[in-house]
Amino acid sequence: TTRKLLKLFPTLEVVDLGRAKKVARHHGLGDFNQANLPALRGFAWHWANDITSQVLGQIVAGRALLEKLDLSMLETLGTHPESPGCGDELLEELGRSCPALKILRLQGDLRFTDRGVCALLEGCVQLKVLVFSAQAASSNNSGARLPLLPSALTPCMLRASRRRMW
Repeated sequence: TTRKLLKLFPTLEVVDLGRAKKVARHHGLGDFNQANLPALRGFAWHWANDITSQVLGQIVAGRALLEKLDLSMLETLGTHPESPGCGDELLEELGRSCPALKILRLQGDLRFTDRGVCALLEGCVQLKVLVFSAQAASSNNSGARLPLLPSALTPCMLRASRRRMW
């Protein structure tokens, strides 16, 4: 069904999957790559608990036009044996591939370090909104924290100081 959709609407600019379940495994989310959707500017999915980091990497790779990425419930990324979690690799790919990124929201099992955040900030020169929420939807721990060290982020923030980072 995904391939049919992409053939009918090859110039889609925004894809919002809402809270659709089982999209990654059953509907070929890997088909949402640069070759099939070259004009993609926004991608949102609020039930991203069955996507692997490899498929997510395919979606963002080479996305010079991507302005918004909003993913919630990134649960399986950190616990699924086939994927290393939502880690530095995703943020580094965003930094390499998405210079026009303005809004990034990630919620779920986030396992990145300062290295990934620095790559993101250095590559995404138009970034205006950056939201990381490390609390897993299935977790009762309201005190979940990201493994970021503010002192290590200081050099990244200084390099990005010409932009407004809130």
